[in-house]
Amino acid sequence: MKLTKSTVKFIFLVPIFFLSSAVLMSCDSKTKTTPIQIPQSELSRSIHSTEQKKAAALLVHYFGGDMVIEKTEHGPAGSLVIIARSQNDGELKNLFMLPDQQHIIEGTLYSPHMTRSQITKSHSNIAASRASMTSKVSLSRDEMREKISSAIRAGGSSEDIKAATQNAVSTRVEKTSAAKRDHNKLLAATIGDDTLPQTAALPRNNTVVDKEAIFNRIENADWISDGTSNNIIYVFYDLTCSACLEVHGYLDEYINSGELQVRYLPVGALGPDALIRASLTLMPTKNDSRLKFLKLLSSRGPVNELVKGIPPAPEDAQKRGHSAALSNLNILVSTQRVATPTFAYKIKGVAQISVLTSREQLRQVIQNLDE
Repeated sequence: MKLTKSTVKFIFLVPIFFLSSAVLMSCDSKTKTTPIQIPQSELSRSIHSTEQKKAAALLVHYFGGDMVIEKTEHGPAGSLVIIARSQNDGELKNLFMLPDQQHIIEGTLYSPHMTRSQITKSHSNIAASRASMTSKVSLSRDEMREKISSAIRAGGSSEDIKAATQNAVSTRVEKTSAAKRDHNKLLAATIGDDTLPQTAALPRNNTVVDKEAIFNRIENADWISDGTSNNIIYVFYDLTCSACLEVHGYLDEYINSGELQVRYLPVGALGPDALIRASLTLMPTKNDSRLKFLKLLSSRGPVNELVKGIPPAPEDAQKRGHSAALSNLNILVSTQRVATPTFAYKIKGVAQISVLTSREQLRQVIQNLDE
């Protein structure tokens, strides 16, 4: 049924803030159709395996061949915790690979979802360790200066003074390195189940967004189409986002009236469950099958219950769905938007990327879309 002015209500679509991203992959509509099957635990293993490979590649990129991964585990809001050891001096580094799989944070990551006692305990231990490290470094510097001064006061030959100086400097470097290693080991030890935060925020910047280039990526991404109209709008859609579910209902009214074609780009913006749902919707190669799973997995309830009775999918289908979902997140992060749903469309030939905050704004955009 077509909406009229009297039926339009000014309802706010609450933006849902997120953290994530990944590797770009384009949709190939000509690929051979894979039977529609849903994995369960296999998907989680596939996701972690892919993340580990990317983490290893980033360590080579940033540290050369020096850093070797000792352990990885899922961290705050889609990040990957990497405990890596230097082959040069054996020093442990505590790293977080952010969900865009391009940035690494070194150190301790705090979160508002940590309890006050967890933050206090972690901060106190780290502060005390840092103070101890600073004291040891300062002491080693004073010892070095005293040794050099003593050698000069002793009135020895220039060779004796040179040898004493080299020995003093070498001892200082050794003690300083030991103090820093002890501190870094404590930092690594703070990554435990009792202190690991559950959410965090990506660094933001004011980079100018090339909307035309991004819109071209969106057009060639893995999306799910609903409707046959030449008026097209793209939506970055998180299947666990309440605002996305609400706007889905609004868009269905325009789709059913033949006024609109919606192309959904599933993203796992709100955590592991959201990523699994997005990955599952993008495993089939046929649009009709994808659309059925988009609607199924937009329902409330555990994923395992929603897909109960459906056999696991082949590994290549799992990887394809996972890569496609991460690719969509990669594009969304490049828009510099931090909310779902985010809309992309063209008006008078100009690409637009917007977070629309009301039903009225959405209605106005739809009325002005290019065919």
